[in-house]
Amino acid sequence: MYKKSFLTLAALLVFLFAYAYLVNAQQETLPGTPVDPNRTAFASMWVWRLKIRDLIDSGDYAAAESLIEQMKVNFARSEELGDNLLHFAWRCEQQGQKNLARELYQDVSQNYSKIDPYQAAFASMWVSRFNIYDLIDAGDYAAAESLIEQMKVNFAGNTELADHLYNIAWKYHENDRRDLARVLYQDVSQNYSDIDPYRAALASMWVSRLKICDLIDAGDYAAAESSVNQMKVDFARSEDLADHLLHFAWRCEQQGQRNLARVLYQDVSQNYSEIAPYRAGLASMWVSKLKICDLIDAGDYAAAEPLIEQMKVNFAGSEDLANVLHDMAYKYRQSQENARADELDQYVLSHWPSTEIASWSQQVEIIKSYLRDANDAAADAASNKLLAAFSQQPTLLKEIYQVASAYDRAGRYDKAGQLYQYVIDNQSNTEDAIWAKASTAKLNILLGNEATVKAALDILVADFNYQQDLPRAILFAGEQYYKEGLSKESEGLADQARDRFEKAVEIWDRLINELPDSTLVAEACCWAGDCYFKLGKHEESIRRFQKVVDNYPGYEHAWHALFMVGCNYESMKNSGLISKSQADPKIKAAYTRLLEKYPTCPAAQGAREWMDSNNSK
Repeated sequence: MYKKSFLTLAALLVFLFAYAYLVNAQQETLPGTPVDPNRTAFASMWVWRLKIRDLIDSGDYAAAESLIEQMKVNFARSEELGDNLLHFAWRCEQQGQKNLARELYQDVSQNYSKIDPYQAAFASMWVSRFNIYDLIDAGDYAAAESLIEQMKVNFAGNTELADHLYNIAWKYHENDRRDLARVLYQDVSQNYSDIDPYRAALASMWVSRLKICDLIDAGDYAAAESSVNQMKVDFARSEDLADHLLHFAWRCEQQGQRNLARVLYQDVSQNYSEIAPYRAGLASMWVSKLKICDLIDAGDYAAAEPLIEQMKVNFAGSEDLANVLHDMAYKYRQSQENARADELDQYVLSHWPSTEIASWSQQVEIIKSYLRDANDAAADAASNKLLAAFSQQPTLLKEIYQVASAYDRAGRYDKAGQLYQYVIDNQSNTEDAIWAKASTAKLNILLGNEATVKAALDILVADFNYQQDLPRAILFAGEQYYKEGLSKESEGLADQARDRFEKAVEIWDRLINELPDSTLVAEACCWAGDCYFKLGKHEESIRRFQKVVDNYPGYEHAWHALFMVGCNYESMKNSGLISKSQADPKIKAAYTRLLEKYPTCPAAQGAREWMDSNNSK
């Protein structure tokens, strides 16, 4: 609100400034008074500028272009013309008219270098930036990197260069190339602090942010907390710090670390109200949200309801409240409290009818309710309505993926497959697309189209080898084979169960061998180790579990790996594959280490019983 008021005031001042010039210029043309043609021309250009600006802001780009061309004729020799054209280019970019902005920047770059070489160089940098954006959007990262290096050479020493590099790094981030974004942020942080200390500081914050995000995603929350505390010291006075802290809180929440998220939200709420009041307000709202989530999870709906009502009062009018209440509705649905969920969704729809969250949330939940009621015809009609009504919505594909998953859970694999493919076809380089491809592979497993599964995984790895979600997607595909194996095993179909387990370990071993730096290698090793144990391939099982024991002692299920090392040797001894004298020392070593490192783990009692039984013999 304050920013908008400031911009309105600034526009008014500019208008009054231009008007004063015009009046002054007109007065000076009275008989007997001297005329200053430069001042008159300057004021006249401002009148044109304001008129063209209004046309751009109103979306009448054809009329704006026409006036710009006329302005170029009328003021062809003015040194101020290049600056005005740059302003129009910038304004077009802000309105999403990148092609028109590019044309204007190119015009200034090519045709105004003699009149205003600084503005021409400025425009040339923008043309380079747009070209790099296009390459990034097209996924041609090698070509983008080449142009970035050329840009750094061509504009070395230019005070605007750091800003362009910073924004290109952000573009990488938007396209899920955090690796390339990190490199560019580091470059700005380390090499441009003298030229542009502000951008260098911002870039340094982003380097820290990406590092902390990696730690959170890897489950190393102690290291993440330590890095967050250091970041708060290093950037204590930055207005952007609160935004980063909110992101870490949200990321912890997504990882199920609700207590850590709560601490971060509370920190922002209590300590950043003066520096960043809007962010502090958001944080306060999310603290309330987490408290309500705890109550809903505990089934204490009577306590949750008054807190929700209080939240509606405390944050009335906030569009962010719509998102929070929608989250509450989703939480109620998870607890099978659909009536309470419907009530909240209806509240959002009635109070924020024009918001995107109201539109798609209602439609998605309607589809899910039809599927729960096995009303397939109504669900299909609602799905088609979603596709038709929201075809231009930027978040549509995320919601289509959610609907596809609902069809998947309902056993409507035909419709689920169609919707997954829709996501893949329309958003090929996103997190939603990678999960749509992984889910398609899962459907092929369920439908028995196993010949296509390996090819689908090959494509998945090739297309998303840089995506942080790739290992989880591969793990997901292997889990489906594992579940199928357990199902066949329970039905007494031993050969079919064995086939599924072998296919599962083939997928997990691929993750282990082809993505060795992934934080999910330990999890894949445990899954594969369990499968090999079921298959009776004990040496392979031990090899996978031992990898976890040796390389991932901090993994949350490392105790399971250590226990299964002992179990494998027990099974080999009982099967006669190795002698008691060979097996028992290895079993004892594994269980002794288990009791020393993880004395309270679920397997401790079994290990202790074996030790007590065998120590007495």
